[in-house]
Amino acid sequence: MNKFQQYLDATSEVGIVDEVSSSLAKVAGIPGARITETVVFESGEVGQIISISPTECEVLVFDLTMPRVGSRAARTGEYLSVPVGEELLGRTIDPIGRV
Repeated sequence: MNKFQQYLDATSEVGIVDEVSSSLAKVAGIPGARITETVVFESGEVGQIISISPTECEVLVFDLTMPRVGSRAARTGEYLSVPVGEELLGRTIDPIGRV
């Protein structure tokens, strides 16, 4: 099971990407979304909600690829965090903590 499906099962809230521009995606249909909450797209991209309006959320996408218009997004119920420890000493990580 992929992460998108895990979060979709956990939160039962799914949104649809309405618009994509640069590194931002506008997602409609996530009623319980919260500012700075992490969102996972069905194609695997990860983003963070940076603004909320009554009809949609604006999501800053942290991947080089962008989700497509019409693809689904699930809230995670979590905030962005990067685990740290001895294993990361001397390693290069991306902005969301992947090695």
